[in-house]
Amino acid sequence: MQRINIYQLYQLGKAMHDLGAGALTDNKTYTEVFGDFWVGRMQLRGLLDNPLLQLSYSRPAAEGLWSVLNRHLERLLAGGDQSLWQEKLGQELGQGSSWEITHGLEVFEANLAAELQQMDTYFVTPKGIYSTRGLTERADEAFSESVRAQLPQNAVRDIQEAGRCLAYDLSSAAGVHILRAVESVILRYMEALEIEPLKASQRNWGVYLSKGEKGADARVIAALNQIKDLHRNPILHPEVFLSSEEALGLFGVAQSAILGMVADIEGHRGEPTDVVSVSAPVGPADGAP
Repeated sequence: MQRINIYQLYQLGKAMHDLGAGALTDNKTYTEVFGDFWVGRMQLRGLLDNPLLQLSYSRPAAEGLWSVLNRHLERLLAGGDQSLWQEKLGQELGQGSSWEITHGLEVFEANLAAELQQMDTYFVTPKGIYSTRGLTERADEAFSESVRAQLPQNAVRDIQEAGRCLAYDLSSAAGVHILRAVESVILRYMEALEIEPLKASQRNWGVYLSKGEKGADARVIAALNQIKDLHRNPILHPEVFLSSEEALGLFGVAQSAILGMVADIEGHRGEPTDVVSVSAPVGPADGAP
């Protein structure tokens, strides 16, 4: 994913406007239009070389207009003494040159208008209090740097993926990723509680939390049990789809649970922590393990 600088399109439009029929007349000298030619050529080159827009239908017209402007500029900048340079700049465009540029601009604008109307361009709306850029580029920064340092790399990656899914309205996918992140932290939590690694057949939230009940913070276990019953187990069923609001809520609940686990992990290590442990969310707690 790459960001588009919308202002560049504004700059292109302004440069093309300055070359328009109303601004470009036969009796104008090259001194008067040199700057407009230079900026117009530069903006067209930027458009043609833009790897994101990838012009197709309007590209020949854009290249044609760029070539016309480049030819005029190259002629003006060709070698010669100062007096010859001044003489060139003092010349008028003439009917042929002004028509060539004006006509090339008209063709380019007509082709560009047709192509841009068909181009797949979308605006991603902010979700809740999160900015689009925050979700797509740094969702893991919902946690402080000290907390992120305690998280498994898989958890960080899933948090980042959950943020991108939230941004693009892939709500159920966001739920799956944030729950995967919680599970990665649960595994780290089990290590801190010195619980022996489980067999592959035992690796589920029900067993994890049952094993952790003796040494873990009871509030954290209660919170995780309710996440399991209210969110993790239901989302595994193919008929369940999350709304944007539900996914945002789950992201917040998962964040709280992760903070609680990190605080308890540091507590078992005897390390000071300013991370606040969580209380269990209110709601029913009956479901599959």
